[in-house]
Amino acid sequence: MKTQGHPRGRRGRVAGPWLVLLGALALIVLLRALSGDVGARGTTRVDTLRFRLEGGEGQLLPVWEPLLARALALADEVDVRDRAAVDDLAATVAALPFVAEVGLAEVLWPDGISLPLRLHSPVACLRQGDDYLLVSETGTLLPGAFFAPPAVGAGYLPVLGPSLLGPPPEVGAPLTDPRLRAAFETALSLWQHLSPEDLASLGACVIDGTFLADPAGEHGGLRLELEERRVVLWGRPPASGEPGELPVAIKWKHLEKGLEHLDKGADWSLWDVRWDVPEWVPR
Repeated sequence: MKTQGHPRGRRGRVAGPWLVLLGALALIVLLRALSGDVGARGTTRVDTLRFRLEGGEGQLLPVWEPLLARALALADEVDVRDRAAVDDLAATVAALPFVAEVGLAEVLWPDGISLPLRLHSPVACLRQGDDYLLVSETGTLLPGAFFAPPAVGAGYLPVLGPSLLGPPPEVGAPLTDPRLRAAFETALSLWQHLSPEDLASLGACVIDGTFLADPAGEHGGLRLELEERRVVLWGRPPASGEPGELPVAIKWKHLEKGLEHLDKGADWSLWDVRWDVPEWVPR
């Protein structure tokens, strides 16, 4: 199932938030009792088809909710006195590829069962043909396909390159291509270092690992391809540990200066953050 990405307006502007990222509140699945009052009527079974979400509904993408409902439905009815059955239900939900962690299932008399979840956060996407596939904060593929890179807060999920030419990885599988892993590490650091204002100025981007093997050459190793054909030469990925490689925080500070130039009307076609002093080619 494909979902439309958030529409983009002028450079650095988005219509509003779409996905919730790192550090969001946990989602709670409340499973309702078969009767309206467990204690009064003596009913100890809950119907897994009857549930509601609390505390973090915005984290659950529309394409994920049917998968959660299907997993709960497979459990049928659960007797709240049977701890093993309750734990089996929690394990079934924990196996879903978009669920990062399941907390302790709690029986709530007389309402049913409370099941706290922490969901994976999409931090990037992969392009395959016309589809954009979500990548989690752990570097695994998440369910769902989009027509465009989804908007996230003030920015967009960066697209990892190179694009997939063969079949995509299985949902839940980690990225194995070293070029994509390097691009993913850089995407993860993007969310850790850029402010909402910087993300708005950055706009949609591709983090391309095609030239990963040439970090000091003209191709620049990793590259950020921005809107209006702007290119940022990045070098090696954040965890490379190579002698002489600038710390990733300094690289993002260098790019912030480039974004400030754009905001002031000083356009450029290339911004090189690999050196102590960034180099750039004005337009």
